[in-house]
Parts: sequence; structure tokens; C-alpha cells
Amino acid sequence: MTTETGEHQQELERLNDDLVIYKRSDHRDARWQMRLKLGAGYWRQTTGKRDKDAARIAAMTIAFEIGLKLKHGVQLRDTTVQVAVDRYLAHLQLELERGHMKEGRVSFLAGTLRRYIIPYFGKMDLAALTARDVERYREWRKGNGLKKKGAKLNIPKGNTLRFEESTLRQMLRYAVQEGLVDAARVPKFESPKKSSDRRPGLTAEQLAHLRATLDTMVNEATHGTVKLKRKLLQAYVDFLAETGLRVGEARVLKWRDIEAFTTKNGTQTLRLWVRGKTKKQPAIAQPDAMKALERIRGFGTHLDADDYVFTLDGEQVMNFGNGFTAALTRAKLLHDTDGTKRTIYSLRHTYATLRLDDNAPVFWVAENMRTSVAMIEKHYAHTKIGTNADAGIGTQRTDS
Repeated sequence: MTTETGEHQQELERLNDDLVIYKRSDHRDARWQMRLKLGAGYWRQTTGKRDKDAARIAAMTIAFEIGLKLKHGVQLRDTTVQVAVDRYLAHLQLELERGHMKEGRVSFLAGTLRRYIIPYFGKMDLAALTARDVERYREWRKGNGLKKKGAKLNIPKGNTLRFEESTLRQMLRYAVQEGLVDAARVPKFESPKKSSDRRPGLTAEQLAHLRATLDTMVNEATHGTVKLKRKLLQAYVDFLAETGLRVGEARVLKWRDIEAFTTKNGTQTLRLWVRGKTKKQPAIAQPDAMKALERIRGFGTHLDADDYVFTLDGEQVMNFGNGFTAALTRAKLLHDTDGTKRTIYSLRHTYATLRLDDNAPVFWVAENMRTSVAMIEKHYAHTKIGTNADAGIGTQRTDS
């Protein structure tokens, strides 16, 4: 037994050349500590024992376990999730500076990590993380989605949780690459499968209200260019709602791609030759689509066969998004009942819903929209599916 002096008197016993146990002699109930020499440094840890004999055994056991870990390349100290996230955030910043990642992507990942991953997982031992911890995280997120103090509870949707858990997976993969945790210790967890989230379209009544709002906006415009833009937007909305075209398909539609078509029942309408990913495909429009085109012919100036249908001063219109959002906002239709924001693509979803509500066969709707029956049934299973083939271009709802 030897005594060390310093700030505090210590009782010390050397168990071998590298291991000692010691405690403060001025504390009657002090626990014995251990110190193990490791290379040029030391490993210090409490034995948790007040009895010297028990402390000797505990110190020897700890030293043995440390030796095993060193032999098999296992980290001696636990790494928290916070440490791993901090390292990953630094990596993301470096990738951004090198130009290997876009700023928006880095901002999304960093925001998710700071807002949710760190508050919940931060203090946990990285190597002890389990799939059950991720399951508990999902439940925690559903009750901790307040936007700000006093705001309405913002319960995350399935897609949001999947993105957050994907961010967690990416961080864990980086931690493995950096040697912060062994790959075998990383939990394998599956995020909930993507549900067939209903697309935010418009009902027949909502579409009629939007059309009325667009009428008002056109009539209110006093500047020539503004009025022209609103009239073109109005025709565009009517045309997409009556054809179900994708935004990209409408963008490249030319006058030569449009021809008259008559159904077996004698209904006169239009056949559109739509440019898809590989080739042109036919699409049969609802008869009211003709009225939208007639209005464009009334104020348009570029109507040759090779001109694009939707142009301003001869320039192809690439995006009606801002004008459409303004019209939806004016009509108080920007969000559906679930709070999902409507976009131009909502017109395609409106077309599908209204056709199925009119008892158009799902097979006809799928073919005419250049998609699969499975996709129609997945996203529009809430609509009625009928069997009258000619109803596919039947009932007209409003005058354009």
C-alpha cells in the first residue's frame, strides 16, 4: 500500500505493472477507482466498490474486458448518436463545399437531424440502438409535431416519417464507414409501407367555383398583358380538367397534335396525340375541351400547325404554377381537407376522379391517361367504378 499526495490524500494499491486501484482517504465511504495504463495514456473508471477486496476483483475484471475489446477491435467507450450526427453534419457540409451535394439536399438532411433525430436519439448509445427504438420514435413524432408554441398539432404523414427514417439510415451508414459503430450493431428496421395517399384533386363543385373565380380574375384585369395571361391560364385549367394531360404533355402539345373525333354514340370531341416518354399516344378529350381551344383561337396569335398550343407572344409557356396557385388561393381551394397543397397536377387527378364518378370503366380511364389500372385503383379507389364504356366521355358538368 502506498499513499499519493496532491490536491487530495489517496490510498493506492498497485495490482500489477499497469493496474492500480485508489480512493480518497479523506472520505470514509469513498468508492475505489481503477487506473489502467494503455500505451501512452490511462483508462480511469470507478469499480463501484467500497470494499477493497471487491474492488480488486472488479478492477481485474474490467481490465480483462478491456483487453478483449482491444484484441477484437471493439471501441472502448460508447459513442452516442449525438457524436455520430455531429460527425455526419460536418461531412455533409464538406460535401456541399466540394460541390458533391446540393444545398437544398444538405439543408433537408441537416434540418431533419437537428429537429428530430438529435432530440430523440441524441443521448442514446449508438451501438445499443435497436429497431424497437425506431418504433418508439414513430410514436414520439406523432405527439411532438408542434410547429410553434400554441400552434395546431402537426401530425407527420407517412411519407414524412419515411424521409426522416431514411435520413437516420444514411447517418448510420456513415457511422459504420467512419468506424464509430460495427455494422453488425446497426439495427435493421423497415419503415411503414407507402400508403395509397389520395391525390388532392377537385370535386365538381370545387372545379365550378375555381372556374368562376378565374372568370372574375379575367374581368378584373385592366392591363392587356395581365388579362391575356389570365385568359390563357383559364383555358389551360379547363383544358387539363377535360383531358387529364400531364403538365409536361400539355407543355409540348402542338396544334397539329389535335384532331376531331366522334364516338360510336355520335359524341363529337377531340383526339390528342400526346408525346410520351418514347412515342406519341392517343388521348380522347371530354367535349368541353373544344371550348377551351376555341377561346385560345379567339385571342391567340400563333395558331400554325407547328406552334405550341399554350404560348404567350409566341413563347412556349413552361409553367402556370404561380398563376394557378394564386387562383386557388383566391378561391380558398389551395389545400384539401387533409391540409395537402393542390398543384397543377391536381387537374389531372380531378379528371380521373370525375371520369370514375361518371361511371367510366377503370380500364378506359387508365388507357386514356396513359397509366396502369393498378395506379388508377391505388390512387382513386374511393371513386365509383362503372361499366358503361361510352360514359368515358359522357356527362358534361359545366359550361366553360
